[in-house]
Amino acid sequence: MRFIGLLVIAALLGACASADHTVHVLGTPSWAQNPVAPEAMNQRIEDAAAEYAPHAPVPRLALFDIAFPSSESELKSTGGNGVLLLTALSQDKSELPPKRLYVTWRGEEHTLEQIHSAIDLPAQSPSVTEVLGPNRWDGLYLFPVRLMEDGAVLTLDFAANRTGFVFGQFSSAQREALGYDPSAAAASASDISARDAIMDLVAREYPGFVRRAP
Repeated sequence: MRFIGLLVIAALLGACASADHTVHVLGTPSWAQNPVAPEAMNQRIEDAAAEYAPHAPVPRLALFDIAFPSSESELKSTGGNGVLLLTALSQDKSELPPKRLYVTWRGEEHTLEQIHSAIDLPAQSPSVTEVLGPNRWDGLYLFPVRLMEDGAVLTLDFAANRTGFVFGQFSSAQREALGYDPSAAAASASDISARDAIMDLVAREYPGFVRRAP
């Protein structure tokens, strides 16, 4: 049975009714089967803008989506990697692109390798601009699946103003839901065949985010 997991978590640091107080909201993770095209991410941003409109303007927001290999065989072909799509928005243009994305586990920080950034982004709707700001950045990163450990934390450093922005935490239940052992393959993407398998995963799960040469 083929299973593709997309872990979707939204995180927000926004202004409350009191201008001198901010709150960090961590969304609830969920699994999905369908690929994520740019239009789907645009809709998630629209939904976030509608949800957090009472707290506008929101200083910054980050959403991520992880495409995991569908089987242990594909895990091995990708060198033990999945792919993480990060979308970040900010009122302040100097905060983007982010400085670093990393997973912290047992006191160690594991920096994720960026493999692509989107340059031609669609214009934000007036409602998104009003609530979340006019500045947006999308990027794809390698995600070593072995890092999906109980208690591991996904963290983002913006280019300015905000570091240590926690917007995801993994659990043993999420690890077990993969249906295979994430440690079955060592994390590597140096092999050309592994890179090809990773780009096949991107094309399948994130159609429209990367244009591949014919």
